[in-house]
Amino acid sequence: MSNSPEQVRMARSMYAQMCHFKEETKEQRKRSEQTTRKTAVLVQSIGTLLLLFVVVIGFYISTLSTEFITIVNNMERMNTKLVSMLSNVSRMKTDVSHMNDSVRHMQDVVTSMRYINHHVSGMRGEMKLITEDITVLDQLGEEAMHSIKAMNQRMTHINQNTGSMGVRMRQISKPVKNFPKP
Repeated sequence: MSNSPEQVRMARSMYAQMCHFKEETKEQRKRSEQTTRKTAVLVQSIGTLLLLFVVVIGFYISTLSTEFITIVNNMERMNTKLVSMLSNVSRMKTDVSHMNDSVRHMQDVVTSMRYINHHVSGMRGEMKLITEDITVLDQLGEEAMHSIKAMNQRMTHINQNTGSMGVRMRQISKPVKNFPKP
C-alpha cells in the first residue's frame, strides 16, 4: 500500500480511537477494582457476622445443654427419693399389718405406731426435699426461658444487620450492571 494522505489520516484516526479505548478500559478497570474491594469487604463482614452468629448459638446451646443436664440430674434425684418413699410406704404396710396382728397386745401396738411415725416423718422429709427439687427445677426453667429470650433478641439483631447488608449489596451491585460493554 502506498502512503496516501487519506490512508495516513485513516491510520491516525484509528490510532486515536484505540488510545481512547485504552483510556476507557483503564477507567473501567479502576471502577471494577473499587467494586471488587467493596464486595470483598462486604463478603468478609458477612463471614464475620456468620461466625459471630455461630459462636452465639454455640454458647446458648452449651448453656441450655448444661441446664438440661442439671434438670435431668435433679429428676434422677427425685426418682431416687420417690423409690425411697415407696420403700417407706411398703414398710408402712408391713407395720400396719403387724399392728393388726398385735391388737391384743397394746405394747406391740405402741411400738408399731412409733415405727409408723418414724416412717411418716421420713416421708415428710422426703416430701420436703422433693418440694425443694421442684423449686430448683422451676428456677432452672426460668433461667432457660431467660436464655432463650436473650438468644431471640440477638437473633433479631443479627437478622436486622443481615438485612442491612443485603440492601448494601444491592446498592453496590447496581454500578456493576451499568458498565459499558466493550
